[in-house]
Amino acid sequence: MVADGLDRRGLAVRSQQAVAVRVEPATQTVSSNDSWGQFRVIAVFRDADDAVAETNHEQDVTNWAVFTPDDDAAVSVANDGRVRVMRPGQHTVVVRFLQHVVAARVLMPFALEATREGERAEGKEDRRSAGASGSRGIDREVSELLATLRIPVSPPADDATLLRRVTLDLTGRLPSEAEVRAYLADASPEKYAAGRSVAWPKAFTNHWTYQLAGWLRLRAPGGDTLAADAMHRWLRQQIAADVGLDEIARRLLTAMGDTHSVGPAVFHRLAGDPREAADWPAKRCWGFDCDVQCHDHPLDRWTQDDYHGLAALFARIERGRIVRRLDRGDVIHPVTQQPALPRTPGGEPLDAEAAGPEPLADWIVAADNPYFAKTQVNRVWQAMMGRGLIEPVDDVRDTNPPTHPRLLDSLAEDFRRDGYRLRPTIRAIALSATYRRSSRPHHGNGFDERFYSHALERPMTAEIYLDALCDVTGVREVFDPQANDVRAVQLASPNVASTALDILGRCSREQSCESGSSNGGGMAAQLHLLNGELLNRRLLDEQGWLHTQLDRDLPGVVEATYLRCFGREPADRERAFWVNELAGADGRRPSPEKLADFFWSILVSREFATNH
Repeated sequence: MVADGLDRRGLAVRSQQAVAVRVEPATQTVSSNDSWGQFRVIAVFRDADDAVAETNHEQDVTNWAVFTPDDDAAVSVANDGRVRVMRPGQHTVVVRFLQHVVAARVLMPFALEATREGERAEGKEDRRSAGASGSRGIDREVSELLATLRIPVSPPADDATLLRRVTLDLTGRLPSEAEVRAYLADASPEKYAAGRSVAWPKAFTNHWTYQLAGWLRLRAPGGDTLAADAMHRWLRQQIAADVGLDEIARRLLTAMGDTHSVGPAVFHRLAGDPREAADWPAKRCWGFDCDVQCHDHPLDRWTQDDYHGLAALFARIERGRIVRRLDRGDVIHPVTQQPALPRTPGGEPLDAEAAGPEPLADWIVAADNPYFAKTQVNRVWQAMMGRGLIEPVDDVRDTNPPTHPRLLDSLAEDFRRDGYRLRPTIRAIALSATYRRSSRPHHGNGFDERFYSHALERPMTAEIYLDALCDVTGVREVFDPQANDVRAVQLASPNVASTALDILGRCSREQSCESGSSNGGGMAAQLHLLNGELLNRRLLDEQGWLHTQLDRDLPGVVEATYLRCFGREPADRERAFWVNELAGADGRRPSPEKLADFFWSILVSREFATNH
């Protein structure tokens, strides 16, 4: 697209090609709603008549740019680029010039000043830092933005809370009563860095296979549970061996064969046609919104040619139990009504005979592709922190910038350097002071849900919540009579029959699961938790843990229950309250009915059902 005749501010009249656009400054801060900032839009031009021109020139095109704030009630931008902010926080302004769309940020600090308590908390965090370089980078970027916005931080989480949080995030399980007692008794200042945050037990493999299966939307294609099992086993092997996500993506895209034995080939059966097949790598691998079938993307660089060309790469694949290549196959472009030319996004058309997913696999994991690494670390960040640096996590584009751009770039670069492996990124996040903050808001940061001044409280997914119920009650959920020790997070797909998981609202994986599915699966779940078999059979089971406590002293029962369910010891007031409530006729031992009521109240509490 060219500029022609725009000479009001000296823009050359002759036809020119705009090859790039940037905004200066890309991020700016205004002190209050009485002050104004200024954006300048700079276009890089090349003579459109000179196809071999080697020199470009820059021009200020602010007056011809279009500015669109993400929230008109918070930000106002004049035609000349002057910007006024009416509400504190961080805001995005989308800037358009000709075919180019970029985003800029504008910040206004909150009126709150960091209190002495918040300042002391920051100093305490620094002293407790484990010193990992990636963790220091996380804390530096997060703290810098919080300081700019004048948002005070919450203090570090206590030992018990942190142990429960990191154990859930790494393994999907609650720490056992014995683990909590041992951890709290350990006086070593290095116990956190030397313990759970760097250990990779079998439970880690199970949990992160479950996470990856959710990201990939793994399910039984056409009800073929053997295929789902094969892909799940393969994924688990990759996580156990710490294989890079780049290699996993390549194998998923290119594997062929019998899907009952070649796990990664199942990927091709999760899509019904080439266009649906194109959607998976687009959203899973580089956060590309594929909704451009009938028009170019209004907020990004992707076009219909990109979309239909991407789909054409998958046109010659047969998607039965045996996944194989075909000699022919096309995707019809709706505009030309001709077979779309296969191409990688933004790339040149490929020879139709070269159609296949290999060029896409090469493009996705290429060193100069910025999307794959950012998309994957953004998903890991969301899994560990409760919110992605970019939200939604599958909408990675210039006009949907991250809350912390330099942090995302740094994490992505480290991820590439570490061979696209999950463990180094998870470890860096877990060791950061940002991750270890308390979830209890400071009096000046309770409104913050974007900048990590305190940890976000996260509901457990249906599978993790059910596993936790089984662990603390000692009553298993049997999914397979031949293997009654299988946990919910080990199930290959949501096609496995489970009334309990259906009640709790598990993700079907027909759509993205990144938003999480809590144990609050609607009215049915609430009714079952109030008075349904889901909890009642575990409370009444004579083989369950609860019935082993009937002859125990009341303080011991209360303490053991808190350690099992909350990962902490009860406070003195809690202990005293429950001892008084549970006292039976002899004043010392609880009645079975009261003990069941006590245990029920713990299991339906917010503290039990969330990772905080």
